[in-house]
Order: sequence, then structure tokens, then C-alpha cells
Amino acid sequence: MTDARPPGAALGAALVTVVTIEALRVFLPATLVVLPVTTVLSSTTALLLAAVVLVLLPLLVAPVAGSRPRQLWVGAGGLAAVARGTLLVDPGGTLALVAAGVGVAAGLAALVALAAGARAARPARVGILIGLAVEALLRTLFATLGPLWSQTPIAALTTIGLLVVLVAGIGRGADDLGIGRAGGPAAWPWWWLLPALALTGVVTSAPGRIAVAAGWTPGQVAAAAATTQVLAVLAALLAPSITPRSAGIVGAGLTLVGTTAALPAAGWPGVLGPIAAAIGIGALAGTETGAAKPSGTGQRGLVAAAAIASAHGLLLLYYLGTPLGLPGHDRLLLLLAAGTTVPLAFGVLRAARLVPTRPRLQTVPALRSVLLGAATIGLVTAVVSATSSTVTPPPNQDAELTVAPYQLNAGFGTDGRYDPRRQASVLHDHAVDVVVVTGVDRGWWLTGGQDLLPLFAAELGLEHVRFVPAADEVRGHALLSRFPIAEFGVESLPGGPGPSTPSLLAAVLELGDGSPLGVVGTELASTPSTQAWQLPQARAVAGTVARLRERTVPTVLLGDLGAPAGSATLDSFERLLDPALPEGARTFPAPAPVELRSHVLLSPDLRRSRVAIPSSEASTHLPVVVTLERRGTGD
Repeated sequence: MTDARPPGAALGAALVTVVTIEALRVFLPATLVVLPVTTVLSSTTALLLAAVVLVLLPLLVAPVAGSRPRQLWVGAGGLAAVARGTLLVDPGGTLALVAAGVGVAAGLAALVALAAGARAARPARVGILIGLAVEALLRTLFATLGPLWSQTPIAALTTIGLLVVLVAGIGRGADDLGIGRAGGPAAWPWWWLLPALALTGVVTSAPGRIAVAAGWTPGQVAAAAATTQVLAVLAALLAPSITPRSAGIVGAGLTLVGTTAALPAAGWPGVLGPIAAAIGIGALAGTETGAAKPSGTGQRGLVAAAAIASAHGLLLLYYLGTPLGLPGHDRLLLLLAAGTTVPLAFGVLRAARLVPTRPRLQTVPALRSVLLGAATIGLVTAVVSATSSTVTPPPNQDAELTVAPYQLNAGFGTDGRYDPRRQASVLHDHAVDVVVVTGVDRGWWLTGGQDLLPLFAAELGLEHVRFVPAADEVRGHALLSRFPIAEFGVESLPGGPGPSTPSLLAAVLELGDGSPLGVVGTELASTPSTQAWQLPQARAVAGTVARLRERTVPTVLLGDLGAPAGSATLDSFERLLDPALPEGARTFPAPAPVELRSHVLLSPDLRRSRVAIPSSEASTHLPVVVTLERRGTGD
């Protein structure tokens, strides 16, 4: 049976979830990506800070949620709203980090209180699912930036509207919360939060995964991403129309199959996998478990807190296990998260023994939900298609060729703001012809789930773009060129055991006069756990350069080589390429660099005519812009 009462818990749950995820998208990258580079905070300390907020705090508030769920819900929900309002002013800097940390902690505490005190669990779970879907839809609608990072007036108005409705939602949600040691909903279904949070973050709400898998236009990607979220919500709303047994089996099966298909982010499985996983998660959220053994508020709060903490711990291991040198494959962690839906389905099967029938489908409400979902998909697709424009770069009036390597640091600057367009504008005025960017993030939950490349490429206006996975399926390098790419290849680099796939890109461009230019781009290992592979990787890159030189193709190597001048790493290229940068050049950390990380190396038939290292806080690294010319036969 479905709950016929007004959906106060669902409304409050959805809105608290939206602001919590948005705060998380500031807190995590600021803590783990920006602070270790721009402050004295070490990576280990930053990770401990993130673990305290995401893993420890939910467990600490569980006892309070069990005894005073309504008070905790109102207080924590209100604090989350205030924190999100603070981020509306400026989501960068120290103030933003503090506000985001408070917002995440308060939002998670409110969700624990909701799970503990909700008199009907299904509306609360469906509300959380709707919140996850709304946040993902808003992110898609605003070119993966969401209202959080978008600087348009409509984004600010959207945030203000959400906060106004959130205040009302907190009050309505409080009316649905109660205290009871027994007689309430069962506690075990709240383990649903583990697969829901983990898989939504990585698999079902990252449009960049779809873009990488299919190579589609922004409008097509938006259509697929919106379809994913709409079908997840429809599955939750329509789940009571089938028997709980069927809903549990279908939910667990689709989650497992969809996650397995989505993880490689390749081809149609990379598109259909997230859709299937989202439907499975939605079906489990909407499945009735009313015949299960009742639990008290304390038990429900503890299970929800443990599920939230486990999901975040798993996600931190998924992204940071390799840099920390931990054994195991990252995909196994996500499959483990998907596998937790199996015991949930078994629990539903046991509870469903006393519920062998299903309620009759209410045709009008179901049809209304389907039409609303279709309209949402159409609106998101139309808006994204209409706003996906390309900026034309300044014409290159010279016969010279301008190249640039740039480490984008997942789109974040030293001020903590996410702005790929600002990064592209640093290069735009230099009329660059060829750019190799490293640190290209197309959907990491750890750095906010944005797809950096379309935003950067559109602002720079270079027509020919190729992306190469490296750290995983949706993070790596990219080549952007004014000239057609006649040949393009990807080669793996030595990297030892582990889930990451170090790689290089190699291309031959057809310049305006028909002559070829070889371009090799990469990012060599530089973390303490991988630095031993830097020299073997450099030698592999040198082998690729040598093959281009055997064909007498003029060649330029662009990338983050992470090695100082005179090192054995750079010596690998000594007989093939010459450094283009003057002695004393520095690029890291911005804006006051002390090291040279980004390199430009040229074959002997090329020489530099100009070098520029624009000062900017758009990234933690400075770009290098080098103008080249061919050497004459007498040079």
C-alpha cells in the first residue's frame, strides 16, 4: 500500500538532499584538491578532515537522532540551508570551505534524523532519491555546473527558490517525525542509502561518463542524463504497483547489471548501464516493506548513519586508494556497493510473504508522472542544446604555430573556485593553435561530478578535440587543435598494478600548408606512491617520439612531466627533443611558482620564437604558451 498522507517527509528529504550534495561539491574538492597545494595542509591531513565530516560525524549524531529526531531535523536542516545561502555569495575561498563543511555535516545529520524519526520510511527514501535526481538535473541543465558554480542570474534565482521552499519543507518534514522505541518502520531498509549514495555519485549522475562512452553532443548527453534521473524517480513512484517481491528482485538485478555495464564507460553499455542502475536504485527506494519487523528510532538512526558512513568511506577508497598505494581494483568497490542491493532484496522477499498482492495501478496519477517526466527530459535537452555555443578563437595572423600545455587541476583554481571557462580564457587571447591539457576531469564525484572538457573546449573554440582516459575512464588528457587530426593514437604507459591506466596521446596534425606536425601529450607519475614509474614512463614516451622522428615528422612534446631540468626523466629525450623553455621557467604552484612542471620539448627541425607563462589563479598550475617556427635548411 502507498502512504496517502501529504508528502511532508518526501519534500523535506528532497530539498535537504539537494543542498547537502551541493555543499559536498564544494567541500570535497576544496579539501582534497586545492588545500594540499595552496596551503601547508598535507594530503593526509586533508583526507582525515574529509573522513571526519563524511564518515565519523554521521555516526556521532546517530544517538541524538534516536532520542530527538525532530529537534535534530529542524536544527540541522536549518543550518544546512544557511550554509548553502552562504555559498550563494561566493563558493570559493576559506569562507566557502567552512560553509561547505558545515553544510555537509548538517545535511547528513538531518538525513540521519529523518531516517530515525520518519513514521513512514518509503516517502522519506523516495524524497532522498528525488533530491539526488533534482541535483543531477540542475547540474545537467546548467552545463554540468549546477546553480552552485554557474554565474548566471538564473542560477542565483534557482538557489534562492530552493532555499525558500526548503524552509517550508523542513517544517512539513518535522510533522512527519516521531519518537518511538518500537512499532515504527524497520531499520534494515535504510541500508539502501549505501548503494544509492555511492552509485549515484559515480555512475548515475555523471553526464561526463555518457559523453566519454558515446562521444555525443551536449544536447544528446543531456537527454540521456535527464532520462536516467527521470526513470529513477518513476521507478520509485510506480514500484508499489507491483508486488514487493518483484520490485526487490528487479531493483537488485538492474542495479548489479547496470553498474557492471556502466563502469568501462564505453559504447552503448556506458549509456544504458547508468539508466539501468538508476532504475534499480529507484525501484528499491519505492518498494514497500511494511510487513517487516518494526524497529525503534535509535536502530533506524544507527543503520542510516552506518550506511552513509560506509558509502562515503567506500567512495574515498575508490578515488584515493591508488594514490595512497592501497591494493585492490577500484571497480570492485563499486560492484561491492551494487552487491549490497542483494541482501536488501532478500529482506524485501522475507517481508513480502505477508504481502502477496499488489495494489491496483492508479492510471491518472501514473500517466501524470510519466508526462511530467517526459516534459522534464524535453526541457533539459532543449535548454542545453540551445545554450551549447562555441566561441571562435582569434585568428592566427602569423605563419607561426602556437602550442600550449596546461594542467587544469580538475577545473579548480587556487581560490577554490571551479571555472574551466576562466582557465580557457587564459589561453584564448594568445590565439593558441594546439593545446594539450592534463588533469581533465569529466565526472569524478570527488571533484564535484562536472564535465570539464566541453566547457573548456567551447570557450577556447578549437574545433578538433580528442580525450584520452588516464587516471580512470573519465579523467585523463585531451588534445585540442585548430588543425585537422590526420592520425591519432593512445598508448599505455608503465604504471604497475592498480586500476589507473597511465597513457599518452600521439597525433599527427595537418597544418594549413598541408605539412604534418606530430604532437605527443602526457602526464607522468609524480605522487609518492607512483613516482618510481616516472622514468620508465618517460622512456616509453621517448619511444613514441622516436617513431615519429623516424618518419621525419616535426614533433612537439607537451605535458606535465613533473621533473626538474637535468633529471634522468628529461635525459630520456636528450637525443630526440630540445627544451623550448628558457632556464629558470617555473609553473607550479600558481600564482607564485617555484617548480617547472609543464614542459614543451621540440624536435630539432622546430625552434621557439616566443614564450609566455601567463600569471593566473585559474589553476594550481600556470600554462605555458610557446610560438614555434620551422628551422630553415641553413639554420
